[in-house]
Amino acid sequence: MSMNESVLVNSTHSALSDIYDPLTDLYNRHLFVQVSDALLRISIRQKMPVCIAMISLDHCDEMDHAEMEHLVRKSAELLKKVTRDSDVLSHFDKDKFALLLYNCSHQSSKMVADRVHHQIKDHIEFGDQPVSISIGLAEFDVNLAGNGNNLSDQLVEDALHSMMPYR
Repeated sequence: MSMNESVLVNSTHSALSDIYDPLTDLYNRHLFVQVSDALLRISIRQKMPVCIAMISLDHCDEMDHAEMEHLVRKSAELLKKVTRDSDVLSHFDKDKFALLLYNCSHQSSKMVADRVHHQIKDHIEFGDQPVSISIGLAEFDVNLAGNGNNLSDQLVEDALHSMMPYR
């Protein structure tokens, strides 16, 4: 490989790491906020409902680092399978995922949350127990559109505050 090719490969790898979470190959938190803000601005013009689901894997503090990484990877793979192409899925934090549901009302987002819960409960285990999750849902309020640059910040915060164990 020539010097120029090596530089190109390294810069491409660096650019991808700025976009994708290396553990899950999902958007990272930073890109989630950027994409969400753009979609929220479009939703204002198109009068489309948008919701955010914050999904937290429970009891990760009881796991060692390798177990938690394995659980996060498996959960990311499953979440990719159960979400729509138009949804924006992100590994948001250590044990949290963010899911922006475009053209989805609060009522519809509850159905998505149920589907996510059942898929994780039915297909992912820690030890010999199904993994439990907590989910928080928030619907975008177009009245917040004038409040600050990052439209998704308040929506994420609302979803985190509404987070409850899903049983």
